[in-house]
Amino acid sequence: MQDFLVPSSNIDTIQPAGSIECISMSICDIASGIENVNFNHDDLFGRVTHDSFGEDPMTVVNEAVKNGLRLLDGTVKKVFVDSTDPTMGGDTYFKNVQENVSEANYPSLIWFPWSPDFNIPANPIMNIPSSSVGSHCGKIEGKQTIDGVEYLVIEALQGFKHFMPESVFEWAIKNGGSRLLLTQNTLYLKKKTIMEKLISLLNPLVSLYQQLIKNNKMNFDTPQQAYHSVRVMADNAGMTVAQKNDLCATIYQESGFIRTAMGKPNANGSKDIGICQFNNPRWIGKGKLFESNQDCLDNPEKAVKTMIQCFKDGHANWWMGYAVRQQWLLPNSPMWKLKTNI
Repeated sequence: MQDFLVPSSNIDTIQPAGSIECISMSICDIASGIENVNFNHDDLFGRVTHDSFGEDPMTVVNEAVKNGLRLLDGTVKKVFVDSTDPTMGGDTYFKNVQENVSEANYPSLIWFPWSPDFNIPANPIMNIPSSSVGSHCGKIEGKQTIDGVEYLVIEALQGFKHFMPESVFEWAIKNGGSRLLLTQNTLYLKKKTIMEKLISLLNPLVSLYQQLIKNNKMNFDTPQQAYHSVRVMADNAGMTVAQKNDLCATIYQESGFIRTAMGKPNANGSKDIGICQFNNPRWIGKGKLFESNQDCLDNPEKAVKTMIQCFKDGHANWWMGYAVRQQWLLPNSPMWKLKTNI
């Protein structure tokens, strides 16, 4: 994402020394930027039960959403209708918050443990502090790249912009939180972020499912595995038990379920190849089902799938083994010994 800075009502606001109203100031600053009027942050904070250490930011957020904000003339306006977690989405927390703030086109709240190390205008790039003194709330106003490193632009009510790299943002979120207040025009972002989060959670499951499919690919390495695979494929194709048995007996006669079977030359000079003994040149050659003998040997699943369809279409007699299949369907037939529990 390109660097951006969303509109903000107060440029580099300075919070009064000792004030614990940072969350109310930040909320009202955001609302002022949206509505282009000033709101009374003292009123908002005064409506929330708090002590000398302040209050849970979400309590103030919920009060602003539920009962609105008071203008300086005393009237109340409901600017926000809901709030959402801006770190939700289909990417990393750091990327998601950038996308959601950019799309909303106004700042998001962020609160985290505060350190005196953050009070140095000459060094606005934030690092994870070794210690903290309480917590503080500010606003995420954009993204800026400095010397190839991406930073969130933070208005922390100190009179200058702070630049928060991804590592500090992860630390801040882990030890604090972030909230994007939603107007009627941006309410859709809540559904969007939830949907993107669900998709991001489902993606690993989809990958796992695809891997399971790959791992469960039909195996034809041994006659026992090939016999099992053929019967599974026949089941999947909707064949009856009788059709499935006829298919297996035919293949047993043709190749013994050996995927590399190569028939002796026929009277006309042609040759039958692979587990299903497809004839070369009838089925094998340029532009045909298989490009070469090796292609036929390398794709036993394709061969069996084609043979199944031929059987379902009434062409089982294309294989000479079909005419003598009954001998392999007798109770003492060696074909049944291929049955395994795999």
